[in-house]
Amino acid sequence: MRRWLGVAVFLLGAASLVAAGETVRFAIETSRTDSQYHGAQVFARHVLENTNGAIEIRLFPDSVLGTTESQIAQVKSGTLDITLSGSGNFAGMISALNVFDVPFLFRDYDHVDKVMDGTIGRAIMDAAENQDFKGLSLWENGFRALTNSRNSVRLPADVAGLKIRVPGMPMHVEAWRLLGANPIPMNYSEVFTALETGTIDAQDHPIPIAYSSRFYEAQKYLSVTNHAYTPLLLVMNLVRFNSFTPEQQRAIMEGAHLGALAQRKFARDNVADYIEKIGEYGLEVIYSKDLDMKPWEEKVMPGMIAFLEKIPDAIKWLEPIRNTR
Repeated sequence: MRRWLGVAVFLLGAASLVAAGETVRFAIETSRTDSQYHGAQVFARHVLENTNGAIEIRLFPDSVLGTTESQIAQVKSGTLDITLSGSGNFAGMISALNVFDVPFLFRDYDHVDKVMDGTIGRAIMDAAENQDFKGLSLWENGFRALTNSRNSVRLPADVAGLKIRVPGMPMHVEAWRLLGANPIPMNYSEVFTALETGTIDAQDHPIPIAYSSRFYEAQKYLSVTNHAYTPLLLVMNLVRFNSFTPEQQRAIMEGAHLGALAQRKFARDNVADYIEKIGEYGLEVIYSKDLDMKPWEEKVMPGMIAFLEKIPDAIKWLEPIRNTR
């Protein structure tokens, strides 16, 4: 009898441990084939293993939990735990992030990594706590390229009047306006349909996202302009993060960093292959080596600097980022 009582107590204790486990919901805009989902899997696996199963991160890709703006609002309010989105989508709340919207800011991937994983990236991320977010890590949207259905684009004059989708951030709108295009703010989840129906002519996303989103099905030209680099901000609701033990918080932060490294590598390793595949779908590809982006930079930078000067929390990071070596 005592033996069976002991077994029952053991099973009850084990059940309690399972019941005590926490499920954390992580919303992702892009599809399961995108680098974001790959990095999220690394993140989730690390947290599960390093909390002994106490925290399970469940992934919700394909914008199934709402638009970009909705996911961010849900995390801020605490009805969703984690989301991952372009830094510009937070820039209205976390003003320092506006610096990342400046075109031609980053020289190359090495420059990017030193900023994102260094003291500058961490300081900017810590500012998220003023908006009820815990900044976990900076992932990669990447260097942006332009696709369109109208004409080959090599020079700023080639985008005159081009109806281009932009994320709803003032600096993106202003940059394309300065280039002579017609920028149209739009949620990511609406882009493919808008391209198909002709509501817009063009979009600019990093190559991996343009490929995984199948934008090539509704486009004729790809210009690998690399005109701007956009990081992704991985954030968690601050109250939710603070509800975990210091050891669990450490596992979350470590997992977030490992996920960032895996996601960046996955995205970068596949860029050349994605460009080739997009070309195989019939798009005319203008490679970065065949483009002179100096006229583009000259056309937009004075306006971008003037814009940023109105945002003290952002412009103070401009020169430190430029001077990072």
